[in-house]
Amino acid sequence: MKSILLPTVPSAQFAHSRILDARPYRRIGEGDVMVGIVNGLAEEFPDETLMLFGAADWFVEEIVRHRDRLAPSIVVPYPDAATVAKATGKVEFGEATSRLGVPYPETYLIDLDRPVGELEALPYPVVAKAASTADFHTIDFAGKQKVYDAPDEETLRAQMVEAREAGFRGEFLLQRRIRGGDDHMRVATCFVGSGGVQAPVVGRVLLEEHTPGARGNPAVILVEPFPDIEDGVRRLAEGLGWRGHANFDVKWDPDTRRHVFFELNPRLGRSNFYLTASGHNPVPALIREYAPQAASHLRSRRGRRKAYSILPAPLILRYVRGRMFWRVLVLWLTGRLAHPLWSWRDPSPRRWLYVQAYKLNQYRKFHRHYPLRQARMDA
Repeated sequence: MKSILLPTVPSAQFAHSRILDARPYRRIGEGDVMVGIVNGLAEEFPDETLMLFGAADWFVEEIVRHRDRLAPSIVVPYPDAATVAKATGKVEFGEATSRLGVPYPETYLIDLDRPVGELEALPYPVVAKAASTADFHTIDFAGKQKVYDAPDEETLRAQMVEAREAGFRGEFLLQRRIRGGDDHMRVATCFVGSGGVQAPVVGRVLLEEHTPGARGNPAVILVEPFPDIEDGVRRLAEGLGWRGHANFDVKWDPDTRRHVFFELNPRLGRSNFYLTASGHNPVPALIREYAPQAASHLRSRRGRRKAYSILPAPLILRYVRGRMFWRVLVLWLTGRLAHPLWSWRDPSPRRWLYVQAYKLNQYRKFHRHYPLRQARMDA
């Protein structure tokens, strides 16, 4: 079955694919345009149930905001707009963690609707990020970053003034920077259906991306059990009234000896391929919940469980140490590092060449944005 992809622009990532039908629309992120195009697909496939996904937070917000305008055959596998806003707003999420007894970083708020005030009392170094990812996405300026590191007041003030002068008038969260490098990060995903919360799948992140626009995106993930994280996921998913898939960013805090939760992502993104690679394909749960009439067509496939990676193995081995070095080495030598852009079911030579070039480009990115000496300092 081919999936229909509605990107804003053409891209080599999905060019020459045999399993994707890519139809670029520059204004697909606008509600009225999205509704018209999606309803057009319902007319194109009148006998099919279509499931609509957003690959970024702001797309999810547009989908749930306009769900009542979509054709009856369009399934929207997300909660209502109010629940999405409550769960994905970083301020509201922090309040929920406190209410539900889930660890959360020490957090401060600064409202850029007013001039930047006193910042000297913060527990530097701090991490700063917009309270609303969707609102910050609409602002564009040189030096914009997904997440800001501020070692001192002077740096933080310059960052906040820059964002305010660019036109952002929302809130920024300021959090104590938790010690530890990329390998302290975890990612957790669960599905909540009519039968409640299904078993969460937790991954240990070995490396993240460090380019300004993608900072924090996992680059290598190994699935491991973490009972305390699984318990926190269940509490949050139930307490927030969530439905569908929920993805959580978590980090091990060596000072408190606890895993702390940062946020809930309302959609499956690129790095959630770690689920399929590790044998936890997320699609069957969606079919059984939202299109049960098609559940009889599901077939289970057994294969070797793999690890998620967008990086070439030699680059990973430069950064990981100890038992993780040997674990990655074994995965590489046994062919169990799975890249999200490559599948044997999509065997285009041009796509294979693109994926190889994509991997090689990671050497340049890491050398420029996360050299080994910086990784050793963060560890």
